[in-house]
Amino acid sequence: MKVSSLKRSITYSQICFWLTMALCVALAPDSLSANSGISYFGHHILTIIPFEVGVFATAYFLLGATKAIGANQQLRFLVWCLWLMIVGVIGIAIMPAIGDGLLDHLHRLFGILTFVTQLVLSAWLIVNFRNNVTSWLIYCLQILGGIIALIYLQPVKGFSIEGQLLFQLAFSVIMGRALLRMADNITA
Repeated sequence: MKVSSLKRSITYSQICFWLTMALCVALAPDSLSANSGISYFGHHILTIIPFEVGVFATAYFLLGATKAIGANQQLRFLVWCLWLMIVGVIGIAIMPAIGDGLLDHLHRLFGILTFVTQLVLSAWLIVNFRNNVTSWLIYCLQILGGIIALIYLQPVKGFSIEGQLLFQLAFSVIMGRALLRMADNITA
């Protein structure tokens, strides 16, 4: 396993995600009050292309992380989670969150898959690489972001995107903190 390739791939995936979010919010600042969550960018005319490119680039780098891990048995769970995230984010990107039909329901299922996988993966990363109070407090922020996003899933007004971005920020921090320790704890 190449720990440096793993770190690089995960880091690039997070950079792609956050640059995509920043660009999309800059292009469509009304997204912060639309209560459509991150998915707003997948159907807003100004952000469709940057959103799709950013999501697929994120998935590409997550795929690179799975390849960097290779056959390392210590990180088999991480590989499974990364694959679930890849499927989830690609599903989110190709299934529009418009209306109340089949595509919207599939979009929500892919979103649930992604968020639940990230929540479980965060706990696993903390237990295995950064088991301390700070990590668990960040995890609590991730849960809070998920609760906010869930509460505002249906209402017309609310804080859906803010909850999702808090969730994703906490996930990124947990992932980054764990990556810093992986080289010391993983055998090749």
